[in-house]
Amino acid sequence: MKKYILLILSFFVMMNVKAEGDMPVVDSYIEDQAYSEGVLVTNTWAYDTTIDMYVKLDETGHIIMTLDNPNNDPTAIKGKINIKAKVNSSFDDKKINIILISESYRYSFTLDKSNNFEINESINVDSYEITYVHVNDDNEYSIDYPSDINVYDNKVTNITLDYSAYKDTENKKVNNKKEVKKIIVYTVGGILLLFFVILGILFAKARNI
Repeated sequence: MKKYILLILSFFVMMNVKAEGDMPVVDSYIEDQAYSEGVLVTNTWAYDTTIDMYVKLDETGHIIMTLDNPNNDPTAIKGKINIKAKVNSSFDDKKINIILISESYRYSFTLDKSNNFEINESINVDSYEITYVHVNDDNEYSIDYPSDINVYDNKVTNITLDYSAYKDTENKKVNNKKEVKKIIVYTVGGILLLFFVILGILFAKARNI
């Protein structure tokens, strides 16, 4: 049940990324100038609910560009980002989902076995918040990672997600079984050894009578 709840929540997070975060939402125009709840919106990307598109606004609130995804802004400067997860074999069938959000841009990435749990991407230069890091299973993982990052021109921003502390569950089970077997063998061996020692003592006493 918990797994399905997490999947549903993940779905809604991905669906709502489009219009959430710090990006302004334009709901009306007055003399071709963009407004959000009566406040003029200027010099930024914004989500336009009247056309279900993203609009880039100038310093007077007029549209200078319209796109279905502001990440594709042809005027934006690109920087490099590297996201790598340290994992063990128990993650071979898992996916790690990451979402980065800035005032103007949103990016989502997936790390899995197909990309060796590492991505190298070009994204628009900006300051980003890491709003979502999730492994698609029923377990809870507590790891440290920066909540905010900066992506610069001609520079690589590195993020490491360290899951190496979470060992392979199956290997744990196998090792536990081996340990139990060792304990049983040693215990039985010790009992038998004690039995033969006592038997030897009794036999020696019987001979001396």
